[in-house]
Amino acid sequence: MSDARERIARADRWWQQLPGGSRPDYDDVETCARLGVEDQSALSKLVLGDTGSLVTTFPTLRRILDATESDMSMGDSDPAGVDTSQVASTEHALEEAQQTVEPSGGGGIRERRVREYVSNARSEGSWHDHLDDDWVARALEDPEALAKMPVSVARKHRRQLQGLLDVGVGGRRTEEGTAEDFTTEPDLTGHLPASHAVVFEPAADDGVILSWPEADSTDFAWFKVFAGDGTRRPLGYEGRLVGQGHDSSVQDMVPVAQWGRKYAVWVHAGANKSAAKAAQPCLWARGVLVAPVRKVHLSSGDRRVAATWTAETGVDRVEVHRFDVGSVPEGRSVSAASVVSGDLSGSNLTGFEENDVPAGTYLYRFYAVALVDDVEYRSVPVEEQVTVQVQVPEVHEIDVTVDDVTGRLTASWQEIQGVHVELHWTDQELVHGVRDHQLDKEGLERLGLGVGTRINTPPTREDGRATVSWDWPGGASRIQVVAVSTEGTAYRVGAAEVRVRLGRVTHLALHERVDEQYLTFAWPEGASAVVVRMQGNEAETDPWNWREIREIDRASHRRYGGIRLGELPAEGCRLALMGYAVEGGRQVQGDSEEIEYPGLYRIRYRFESGLTPQPAASRFWKRREKNEVAAAEDWIHVECEPPKEVDVVLVTMPDRLPLHGSALAGEPRSQRLPLSRLQLDGAKSTLRWKVPAGAGEGWRRLFVDLPDEEQARYAVIDPEVAQLRGRVP
Repeated sequence: MSDARERIARADRWWQQLPGGSRPDYDDVETCARLGVEDQSALSKLVLGDTGSLVTTFPTLRRILDATESDMSMGDSDPAGVDTSQVASTEHALEEAQQTVEPSGGGGIRERRVREYVSNARSEGSWHDHLDDDWVARALEDPEALAKMPVSVARKHRRQLQGLLDVGVGGRRTEEGTAEDFTTEPDLTGHLPASHAVVFEPAADDGVILSWPEADSTDFAWFKVFAGDGTRRPLGYEGRLVGQGHDSSVQDMVPVAQWGRKYAVWVHAGANKSAAKAAQPCLWARGVLVAPVRKVHLSSGDRRVAATWTAETGVDRVEVHRFDVGSVPEGRSVSAASVVSGDLSGSNLTGFEENDVPAGTYLYRFYAVALVDDVEYRSVPVEEQVTVQVQVPEVHEIDVTVDDVTGRLTASWQEIQGVHVELHWTDQELVHGVRDHQLDKEGLERLGLGVGTRINTPPTREDGRATVSWDWPGGASRIQVVAVSTEGTAYRVGAAEVRVRLGRVTHLALHERVDEQYLTFAWPEGASAVVVRMQGNEAETDPWNWREIREIDRASHRRYGGIRLGELPAEGCRLALMGYAVEGGRQVQGDSEEIEYPGLYRIRYRFESGLTPQPAASRFWKRREKNEVAAAEDWIHVECEPPKEVDVVLVTMPDRLPLHGSALAGEPRSQRLPLSRLQLDGAKSTLRWKVPAGAGEGWRRLFVDLPDEEQARYAVIDPEVAQLRGRVP
């Protein structure tokens, strides 16, 4: 044992034997012992003046340290001239302290530090109640208990506890590693799948905590985390090195400068440190961190909520979710039921406004959404709470309808006595929060509302309501109708309604596959989703009342180009496609486009062979003890589900597979053998037919015995190729 370690051990024993109320700070004691400090003023400078606890005990501690060094170096002799009476008095004081001080409860420095850490975590409120003193005792005895900590506690405290207990991942004692040990580069050729996903949690000062599943508890693992901003891929060692080590989490304090950041976690793994150093690293986990919105300002007015924020360039849209404070869901799960705005690409990039919000207190979550390789990723949500109060507005409600046939708009509102109301339309988003302020004419024009946007048609008045009708503006698929009240030279922007006129679904094409149909089409302008409905019977004439069988959103259509329908009815059906968009909490429906599916019957068949036993023959009184069998017989078994009565034909050729339901002209060995009609057999139609015996082998294949123009409604599915060759007549 080195001199420093011997001094620390002696100092530790002395500190443990002191009464609890008179113990000096242990860090001061350890510093003094480790460095062999002989002057208390020097110790004060080393620990920044925090040595008040050693004012009365430093001389005693120094004598114990000196005596220990003398005993270690001299034995019975005293070449250094140390006063042996001083050593004896020090040893006597130590024995006296051992007799007067109560046992400390055991455990040593490691136990003391672990218990102090847990106590501090409890006082901060970041500990779990069931991790009590008994759990701490178990962890000291068996560090495997660290692997069973709750995730919320483990993310913050496991690494620190592993350091205090000198253990690694999963509670096992680990070999120490350094960055210089793991320099082997990965193989970056080909596809690089990741086994796991990175989980993100916000940290202080715009930082983020990354975590991922730990490696197997029997392995040695050394993780390296790389980051790539924007579109840069953090493969291998090309990105910025965020951190490395044994831990399955790391904190990145570099703010996201673009729309987001990609992370790649590589692992050097092996049965031990040597194996991990020799092995090539593999991609362990991947994650995409989308930059959340910043500078969120949330305000409320009369039955409405408005917010402004800053979103990074490259964010596709910002989703807004609203929850009553009494029913906020646990965790970070995203549900379409809570979305109030932001389902269309490009929406809410600077803020949003929601009207007709009932009075109450709400929690809003704002998710920045980005598309990476046609996959949607959401940021960590930014949460804001707001209380909505109902006040009497200048214009608090406006009703806007669109005639589906003519496209004319009709808007009506409750008249306000003594106040003139102007109606405006615009295809641009208004500045969020504009309804919070009273404006003059110039301020209104700066918002884009002026003579060019005003609807000049005189309103009609009936029962206290004013109504105006006008044609849909050409070239616009989405407009916002705004009511502006004015009195004198003051203007107040009031209620606004957004209306969407969706385009039609075009270029429909239904592609038949073996066991399904695939429908492709051009995306309708302005739609956020398209539904496919199937007519149940001829009495159903409104496509919106037909049964919905599929739905696809814009991102999926952009990625796949169409929608998989499964297996449609064999007898045929009629389908309708229509787009819709969600705006202001309402579903706006587009015109439907229909397509006829003629149907397709699928006929499957197989060949079966077997030996037919014959009765044993007898000759006079002697019976032949020999089983005789007939030559092998070939049978063809045909099935059609759902059932359909149809004629089939077997075509044979000597040297190649038949491609048509008729015999080949000029080929005498080519035969066409009409079979019987398929007969109804419960939920299917079947046929079993004996193939006539023949002397040679050739190719044989089943076809539907119908004219060519009717063949398209039947699909004859061949068995395996080995069955298509056999005996032919």
